[in-house]
Amino acid sequence: MQKLSGFISEEYTTHVEISNKFRRCAFTLAEVLITLGVIGVVAALTMPSLIQKHKEKVIVSQLKKSYSTIQQAYLMTVNELGTPDQWALNDDLLTDNDDVDDTKNLLYYMKDYLKITKYCGGEPLGCWEDTYSLKGVFFQSHEYRKRYAKAILADGETILTYVLSPTCSGAYGSVKDVCGIYRIDVNGKKKPNQMGRDVFTFYIAKNRIVPAGSAEDTSNYSFDKSCRDASSHEGRGCTAWVLYNENMDYLHCNDLSWDGKKSCSGK
Repeated sequence: MQKLSGFISEEYTTHVEISNKFRRCAFTLAEVLITLGVIGVVAALTMPSLIQKHKEKVIVSQLKKSYSTIQQAYLMTVNELGTPDQWALNDDLLTDNDDVDDTKNLLYYMKDYLKITKYCGGEPLGCWEDTYSLKGVFFQSHEYRKRYAKAILADGETILTYVLSPTCSGAYGSVKDVCGIYRIDVNGKKKPNQMGRDVFTFYIAKNRIVPAGSAEDTSNYSFDKSCRDASSHEGRGCTAWVLYNENMDYLHCNDLSWDGKKSCSGK
């Protein structure tokens, strides 16, 4: 009996020690609430940045896809009809005349090689939203003007083109033989409809498509003048940067350059 009593006492003592050990290791309710509060604050500070980075990655992916699509459509059109200087394009667009025949615009000739769900041509309304600068300042209303041929693609992107030179003799810095402009809003009519954020510009040259703001674009629409220094220009020159460096870090720092930093982190 004494042995049994000793065993029970010993076992009880062991359970008490274990119980006390768990108590020492456990968190109080207050400690749990404080920890959850800290996690919440950290999440609140970091989540917006993570969400923004994800959105930018989506834009980069969409733009790369769009660039590939327009290049293929353009090459197939050139293969069938020759270069644009042979397309009998409108010759009065430089006068800003809105009474033009949009069947002589670049998009009209290329549309058979693009998956278009709605073709507006030069007609007002339905295919393009008003465009704003990188800083959100009103840039231009393409929607109402006949000189801009407009359409909506099957994936929801909206596009427009206009003729700069029917003879393909235009130039933007070292980008020569420019026939016209191709502009795309990668998320269609959804906001922000801003140059350099979801609206991007390409030059349609005689034998190629050139992203605005590339290293050879030394015009006023270069990366330095029209993207990095967004305070003074509208943001057209961001296109090449997004395609080649696969980021939109010009939205977050202003010390990027083609010969220097390619991202805010310097990597």
